[in-house]
Amino acid sequence: MKTLVFEGAGWAGADISKATDVTNCRIRTRLRNNSGRVIYLEMGCCHFENPKFTPEYAKGLNYATHIDHLFYCDSNWDNNRNFSRELQPLTNIHFEYNKDNILKFVNDNLNCSFNNMMVYNNGEVQVHKSEEPLCDSSDGNYIPYKDIEVNISELDGVRPIHAKDWYAVYKISYNSLLKLSYMKKYFENQSKWGQIPKEDCKAYFRWDKNGIITDLELHAGVCMGVSAEDIKTIIDLIKKDNA
Repeated sequence: MKTLVFEGAGWAGADISKATDVTNCRIRTRLRNNSGRVIYLEMGCCHFENPKFTPEYAKGLNYATHIDHLFYCDSNWDNNRNFSRELQPLTNIHFEYNKDNILKFVNDNLNCSFNNMMVYNNGEVQVHKSEEPLCDSSDGNYIPYKDIEVNISELDGVRPIHAKDWYAVYKISYNSLLKLSYMKKYFENQSKWGQIPKEDCKAYFRWDKNGIITDLELHAGVCMGVSAEDIKTIIDLIKKDNA
């Protein structure tokens, strides 16, 4: 039997906590999935008495689940974010807050195979006291995740707009950003309002003492964090823009 374990992170004595079989209105865990990836998940529920003030996501639900944090915490890159880019779309999923639905959500969407679920409300289990998973869905036969590491030296020869210590800003063109699906989607939405910042697009890099890039943001009318998987692609685009 594989048990999905959560720490009760809200007040177990609250009416909203007592109203469901989850026993706590906010829960959180760090789990290992079937392929060995370690994931942090935090969720809660809301109850709206007045239909007039019920948001769209909660309509038709008595106690509506909302996902507040969901990221791969075995990745140094994602561990600094509230959401991993790959997992962020799952925050658009809302369902009735109960053990069966939470278990199904985790198994169906996070590549897990837990059989049941437990919530601990009295401090016996505390997510932030250790970096180890509270529960493990794997069979133990997995290859640990290895961080994607790209060195800022990849941009040697390209002059930044601004640089200081372990930080630099580079110009990247609007046309280059269009090659990134999420930026293209953003620009398409902005174009409906006649707002396309074609002339002021930049990439902000930060790196550690060894030159390994630790953070990358794109600024183009919006500040958008980038996943580690896209670092090399963006560097190549910057190089082409500055060739």
